[in-house]
Amino acid sequence: SEIMHTHMRQIYEGLSTEDGTMKPEQSLIFCTREGDPHDFGLMMAAIACRYRGYKTQYIGKNLPAESLIEATEKIKPRAIVIGVSALPE
Repeated sequence: SEIMHTHMRQIYEGLSTEDGTMKPEQSLIFCTREGDPHDFGLMMAAIACRYRGYKTQYIGKNLPAESLIEATEKIKPRAIVIGVSALPE
């Protein structure tokens, strides 16, 4: 799975948009919550959104809430996409 994650990250970072234009007003943050290390689906969503021209920031998996708040205040995204592999008990 680590090899796949590495390849997906390379695709994400080297990806050009479908039509060559970026929509900076459509900024999105992607992450998983603290305790959730599963991000394949989230990474695929980030790739799809970046390809469609959205300004995406993949800030990681297993992210503490404080870090998400800090990133949100700095980036000021239009939306936050949080991947969830299981709901907390």
